[in-house]
Amino acid sequence: MVERRDGTGNGPHLLRRLSRSAVLRRLRDHAADGAAVTASELVAATGLSRPAVGRALVDLDERGLITELASARPLGAGRPARRFRFAADRGLVAGLEVGPQQVQVLIADLAGQVLTEHRVATTPAAPTVLTAAADATRRAVRDLGRQPGDLWAVGVGSPGVVDPDAGAVRLAPSIPGWAGLPVSRVLGERLGCPVLIDNDVNLATLAERLSGAGRDHRNFAFVYWDERVGSGLVFDGQQYRGSHFAAGEVGFLQAAPGATSSTLGAFEDRVGLPGLLRTLDSAPAELAAVLRSVPEDDRLATLFGCAEPAGAAKLSAPEPVVVQAESLCRKLIADFCDGVAALVLVADPGMLVLGGRVAQAGPPVLRRVREQLRERVLTDPEIVGSELGERAVCLGAMHRALETVDARLEQAISS
Repeated sequence: MVERRDGTGNGPHLLRRLSRSAVLRRLRDHAADGAAVTASELVAATGLSRPAVGRALVDLDERGLITELASARPLGAGRPARRFRFAADRGLVAGLEVGPQQVQVLIADLAGQVLTEHRVATTPAAPTVLTAAADATRRAVRDLGRQPGDLWAVGVGSPGVVDPDAGAVRLAPSIPGWAGLPVSRVLGERLGCPVLIDNDVNLATLAERLSGAGRDHRNFAFVYWDERVGSGLVFDGQQYRGSHFAAGEVGFLQAAPGATSSTLGAFEDRVGLPGLLRTLDSAPAELAAVLRSVPEDDRLATLFGCAEPAGAAKLSAPEPVVVQAESLCRKLIADFCDGVAALVLVADPGMLVLGGRVAQAGPPVLRRVREQLRERVLTDPEIVGSELGERAVCLGAMHRALETVDARLEQAISS
């Protein structure tokens, strides 16, 4: 039988390619923790014969996809076992989070090990954001002593409604000129590699599902509570995007009348971080004086601390401040739960993962959400904080970039 040029013919050539694929997959499974694997362990893990594993290791080594580690000679007689590891440093991937004020870049190897992170300021205009994203990525690669060609793929998390199949943003009021821009194509041309774009909260949800609080749950919702408010949904282990890629856009709920922003939805304008800080500015005089005495980034944590006995004692807060803080905390959490209750009633997730700076303002936030949400819904989902913090979007974008690596590696072993 004739072998096709792409290596996909039948017979011994196909079997050899399948063996390479199986061995490489097992080596990549161990790559995240840096573990090296012996040929005997690969035989046991793949079910292949020892000769088949041996041939596969030779083939993969010739392609530069694996590294053989030096083995220490055992104390007893016999030759030390040869150990192999996936050559994760063969290439790089990047995970980006772009926004109207900042671009965050994370560079990882092909095993998903983070090597460096960069943040750069930008302004809310599409050309500026694109330039900042490309420049920051190139700089991060260069700072590692690597070349632009070492970058295999880039994942990008963007605000707004994103069509990942088209590689474009359909709606993004926070970045003028961003909607309709073929971000994947334009950024890909600048960086010289495939670029995959998705909604930022969906990518944070992906990261939580793969390596965060949702990794052991098949049904959960991730709620991002920061300057904006949005959610990502996982049903039966799969992410749900909706018919128009707009599932989870709870920030646009009309649960909070009186929105003042042209770039935010009504709900997120009220309960997102800028809206919360506006509310703190109008707090009663005694409480406002305490909040103004700390940096703006610490004001929410200070507010919730004042409403807790231990926190009030630590801050030496007088009784009027404690009472005012308690009342304001209840109002802020109630406003948030009014909107999130709609998500819980419709989607019935088994767990809510809360991320973003507001959710991370301290344990009292999660406890109060649990208490007040319970009053508004028919079920009682588990409520936990994000395990990935501010890196969640970039990590999700990195995972999306790694999906293209699979295809590139399959192509490499098919030749």
